[in-house]
Amino acid sequence: DVPRTHPNGYLTFFMNPVIQKVLERVLFMFAILHPERNYWQGLNDLPTPFLIAFTIFPLGISYEDLNKVPQNILEDLFSSGNIEADVYYCLSLLFDNMKDHYVVMNDGTISMEGVEVFISKMKYMLSLIDRNNHSPIQEENLMTNSSNSS
Repeated sequence: DVPRTHPNGYLTFFMNPVIQKVLERVLFMFAILHPERNYWQGLNDLPTPFLIAFTIFPLGISYEDLNKVPQNILEDLFSSGNIEADVYYCLSLLFDNMKDHYVVMNDGTISMEGVEVFISKMKYMLSLIDRNNHSPIQEENLMTNSSNSS
């Protein structure tokens, strides 16, 4: 899934080998340390807002400039492992708060209705807390799912 991970407008950033390795390690550790949750297609998209945020803020750049960050800057930024650890931690927290929103149906499928409600609440909270960063996240559809993009 990692090579296919590139939210709208961030293809160059997510095709960077540094970012792909970080995403791969985060997802691997998540799958190993959370075996009860299993890995499913689309899990790779959930850490993307954290990767974006934890890259632009230390560099003091805009969302628009993310694709222009040189390889050596990304290597330096991610060399300590701190951002990778933060992305993993945020992904784990996200799931700890979301796990009660999944409903297993009688036929074994998973209903996403609770997740959709959770994402809507998360969008609303973000709009109240951080108006400046909510707009670009909304514009780039970083917090959407397949059945509801509001």
